Amino acid sequence: MGYLIFSFIFIFFSLSEFYQYNNVYNFNHSETTISIKQQAIETINYIRSINNYIYFHKNIINSPNEIVLLPKQLNIIPHLSISHVIFNQRVFVWQPFLPGLMVALKIQTNNSLLLGNIKNHHIIDNNGQDMHIMVPTCIPNESIVYIN
Repeated sequence: MGYLIFSFIFIFFSLSEFYQYNNVYNFNHSETTISIKQQAIETINYIRSINNYIYFHKNIINSPNEIVLLPKQLNIIPHLSISHVIFNQRVFVWQPFLPGLMVALKIQTNNSLLLGNIKNHHIIDNNGQDMHIMVPTCIPNESIVYIN
């Protein structure tokens, strides 16, 4: 009889441990999904801030040099991994690859054709085609990039 009670207690604690682990995993997965979505939203806001700045300072886009605007010029503090450069009359906003980020950016931009990945210093669009746009050397391979 003692073995039977011990067996039931052991099974009970084993199942409770399984459910606890499963709940922690689901919570962490949900938290990661929310932070990726938030990062995508911050990226779009950052792009809008750059575009607003350029709208009021049109001469900056014609500069022959690579230009990086300061956060105080944009009135926004970007996520630590988001970077940008104005080069060859285009704005490049990029960040390192993060699983799920490209999907979140596609959702936030309604599958924009201006969104791609850097592979061997070429911008590859969502269809796997080379965009044939000159890429600044400061953008590392495997980055997610939005051009404007």
